[in-house]
Amino acid sequence: MMAAVKRAKRRAVSSDPVADFGTVVRLHRGEVTLEETADPDQPNRTIRRARTVWVPDVLLGNGTIDRTHHLAAIKYHDDYAFGVQGARDRFGIYVDNPASPSGYRDAQLLAVTEYRLATEAVGMVAASALAACVLGNGTMAAWAISKGWPVQRAQGYLLAALDRLVEHYQQRGQL
Repeated sequence: MMAAVKRAKRRAVSSDPVADFGTVVRLHRGEVTLEETADPDQPNRTIRRARTVWVPDVLLGNGTIDRTHHLAAIKYHDDYAFGVQGARDRFGIYVDNPASPSGYRDAQLLAVTEYRLATEAVGMVAASALAACVLGNGTMAAWAISKGWPVQRAQGYLLAALDRLVEHYQQRGQL
């Protein structure tokens, strides 16, 4: 009787879905990449670390999306980063006419306006896919688990969002 109770306790599995499968599984799926870099504490020594790969890069590498989808994702990410989060050191601001009154504030306002127009163009559910996988640097599997969907359905939503994003930018003459 006691052995049956122990076996039943061992078989109990958590009903919560697992979002992190570990580096080996994520490496096999193409969600992370291994790289060797200098150790921050000891610069003469190299260390090996896993780095999350951006979902549009993975999809472009697999041939799931083409270059225009990838460029649309880059533009969406850059407009968000510059317009919503503010400029970082890696961004350059290009102004057509140095004598015109446009500058940093106008460029940031233009970026946040472009981001909001693109978000409205793709719709609410598709925008959540873009927010998780393009802006948030999350994985498609984690976003699917958060929605309670299979990964194939989540990938379909992301691909539809990227299609709408390409159409939006092409209509505005930005791609």
